[in-house]
Amino acid sequence: MSQPSTSADTLPTSPPHPPGPQPEWFSHLDLIRAARAAEVAEVAHDSQSQQKARARFFDADMRKAWYPFAMSSEFCVGDGPVAGYLLDDPIVLYRDAEGVLVCLEDKCAHRSAPLSLGRVTPEGELECRYDGWRYTSEGAVCYIPALLPDRKIPANAYARRYPTVEKDGLIW
Repeated sequence: MSQPSTSADTLPTSPPHPPGPQPEWFSHLDLIRAARAAEVAEVAHDSQSQQKARARFFDADMRKAWYPFAMSSEFCVGDGPVAGYLLDDPIVLYRDAEGVLVCLEDKCAHRSAPLSLGRVTPEGELECRYDGWRYTSEGAVCYIPALLPDRKIPANAYARRYPTVEKDGLIW
């Protein structure tokens, strides 16, 4: 008669697996990739009109709206240019010789120096302090000191002009 086996001999070393496919083990990165794929699949089920509406909302250009910038009383004829920022765009405001408020990009077309460091000439032009280029109230360069008399001012020599309105004591 054989000796009975001990309980240690009868215990399996690992739990028995049910018949069929074996479970898969995923790493942390695999789980993250699976979650991202599920998000992409969820977005793909949106209708085209939903996708267009989402694009219009997130792609809206905030620069196409009017924003109050300062009080009109803060700007007088003869004062120098004033620097500021509007939606992270550097701008410069000044009054020309006729007293019209002008708002330009605060960047010289030649060397990108801030135009707000310059001065307003008696003719109402904004002069860059660095290189002496002068800008009209429309933003076009009208004078370049180093330009030879037989040369023309380049067509791309300008500073962006922002539309500006004075209403209800505010500059918009």
